[in-house]
Amino acid sequence: MEITKDLLGPLIRRWGCISRRVLIATVVFCATGCVSPWGDGIVVRDAWIRELPPSAESTAAYMVIENRSLQARRLTRVTCDIAGRVEFHESLLEREVMSMRWVEAISVPAEQRVTLNPGGLHLMFIDLIRLPRAGEQLELQLHLDSGETVETVAVVRSDAAVGSSTPSLRAYHGIGGDFVLDDQHGDPFQLTRQRSDATLLFFGYTFCPDVCPVTLSKISVVRHELGLSSDRLATVFITVDPERDSPQVLREYLAVFDSTAIGLSGSSDSIDRVVEMYGGEYELGSDGSGGYAVSHSTTTYLLDEDQVVRYLFRYDESPAAMAEVIQSLLEEQRDGIPAPPDTSMFVYGIDNPCTCGDCDSHDLVLDHPLWSRLVSANPRSTGNGEMPQLAFPFGLESGR
Repeated sequence: MEITKDLLGPLIRRWGCISRRVLIATVVFCATGCVSPWGDGIVVRDAWIRELPPSAESTAAYMVIENRSLQARRLTRVTCDIAGRVEFHESLLEREVMSMRWVEAISVPAEQRVTLNPGGLHLMFIDLIRLPRAGEQLELQLHLDSGETVETVAVVRSDAAVGSSTPSLRAYHGIGGDFVLDDQHGDPFQLTRQRSDATLLFFGYTFCPDVCPVTLSKISVVRHELGLSSDRLATVFITVDPERDSPQVLREYLAVFDSTAIGLSGSSDSIDRVVEMYGGEYELGSDGSGGYAVSHSTTTYLLDEDQVVRYLFRYDESPAAMAEVIQSLLEEQRDGIPAPPDTSMFVYGIDNPCTCGDCDSHDLVLDHPLWSRLVSANPRSTGNGEMPQLAFPFGLESGR
């Protein structure tokens, strides 16, 4: 950088004793080391888009948006040639129920970063012009309130979530039970006729942007880690959106993750009964675009060879933690070890003295939001050591 005498003269006359050499060094340092109010602007890293089944009508994208300037920025619009429009959504997980809300813009504070990831803020691609292909790199244009446009490339892939768990394999006789629904081939499916050493069962819907794809991805990883075929570990996906999730849609959707997975649907009433049996929840809501999203519980139920619930996986369980629990169950069944008694409030009634001799396990029961939700819905037992099956706020709008 060249500093002229015209620039240095007034400064030297003002501070007199400052040498030209020191002043030049100071000017050069400020020019190269200080952060401008506009700095390097917005930088986008690790952008990716979820792989989709053929029947999909929307997908989600995730990334890290870093603001390297001293000015806060707002992401107000995103464009991409595969979608008619891109909206900002946020998934909210509360008491094991995932809901989704529309967001007007994404704020990125000065000198900070915002992470868009499954289960949180994300970009929702709606009115797809075509389906993204696995491995494809898609160009995105991020438009800011400052008038700037940042271009980035997002890779199409699938993912799995992380978490942790500690096995506790007692039999939960207070939830679950047999049912009959229709599978993705249009055939009747009865749970107790399912022949497998273990079953992973959960509720969801194929238009789900986060929870369901992540859960199915994790189950695929678990099956691979354990080297289990479908006759040893079955996957049962029960839709809570039967209006959109036809047998064909279920079939195409599940094939992306696991061709052996069982997708179930039925009438609104029959699905409601199953959701109630398993202490689940779901509720229809607007997605901000004239359609509707479904808030639903995220618990994955581990069933043993007799289709008894033995473990409740949270949404944030890692594949490794899930594999550990499933392996423990398979080993117990192989060795003929009976399930520990159910010490939950469903057997003993929370206002009755406990006679199980292992009161610490009550804490394990109440640790899961599903149980605390049941207690808050009906805090008193029948007084005879048993609790009635409880009803929960869920269901489709009337007339569906």
